[in-house]
This record gives sequence, C-alpha cells and structure tokens, in this order.
Amino acid sequence: MRAIIVVILFISLCSCRREKQPEYIVLVDKMTVEFSANLFQEEGLYLSNYGGGLMDNIKMVSLGYHIKRHATVEEARELFIKYSQKLLQRINEDEKMRPFLNQYPFTEKDIRFRLSFVQKNNRPFTDGSVAHVSLVRENIYYDRYDGEKKRFIEILKEPYQDALQHVQCHER
Repeated sequence: MRAIIVVILFISLCSCRREKQPEYIVLVDKMTVEFSANLFQEEGLYLSNYGGGLMDNIKMVSLGYHIKRHATVEEARELFIKYSQKLLQRINEDEKMRPFLNQYPFTEKDIRFRLSFVQKNNRPFTDGSVAHVSLVRENIYYDRYDGEKKRFIEILKEPYQDALQHVQCHER
C-alpha cells in the first residue's frame, strides 16, 4: 500500500506545473498510476521509472518495474511478454486516450518496457540469473548483472515477435 501511495505522489508531483497539462499527458499519467497500482496489487511489481514520447501526442509510453524474485530466461520471457501485452491492451482499450495516440493500435514499436529482477534490498542478483529485461526498438534484451565489474552483461537478444510467438506456443 505504501508503494502505491509513493507512486501516486511521485506522479502527482511530476505533473504539478504552473501551466495546465495537455489532456493526453493527464490521461497517460492516470493510466500509469492505475496500471502500476494493478500490477503491484496483483503481481507485486514496483514502478521504477516512467516517461514517453509525449511532445504533440502519445508517440511512445515507457514504463519500468522491479519484481523481487529470481528468473531464468524462460521465466523472464513469459513474465515480460505477459506484462508488456497487458500494457498494450490497457493503452489500446482506453477510448479517451485513443484519439491522442500517434498510431492505433499501439504495438511493441510504440512502447519501451523494462523489468528488473531484484533481491529484497532492491539490488540486482549477481548469481548469473536474469537481472534485467528491456524492450528497445522491437527487440528484447536479457541481461545478467556482473557484481565484480558492476555492469549488466547481455545474455540474449531476440525480436519481440519471436518471444511473443514462443510464449503463445507454450501456452497452448
């Protein structure tokens, strides 16, 4: 509950400016709060960063989350596809946001999504398991964290559509 309050306060403070925000920015902020609150309650994901391409309309939405657990590449892929698809569904089903979308329907090309697997102290795992997964330009990058070198090291890069098909095939 405390995390939800922090997220709402963070977004509210970031949205407080002297000039009135365009309606589409208010809608993205509202969607982010509601979507993140649902992911926290249902899945235990913590919003770690957000933003997007919002100059004249909604060109891109960027969200990142922490989840406190280990993950293999296969587990990370399944969770990543599940949550990124939920985000796309949430954006595309929002009739108030739709007129402001640069492209409808929104696809993986229009989002940046990150999922970090962290320990209870919010630090990345250093045991070789997946520590970070990100979607950039239609590709998913899976990284582990090297504690000695203090940097992320790529384990795997795959096209989003390949990962989506892989997960869908395993669900059948």
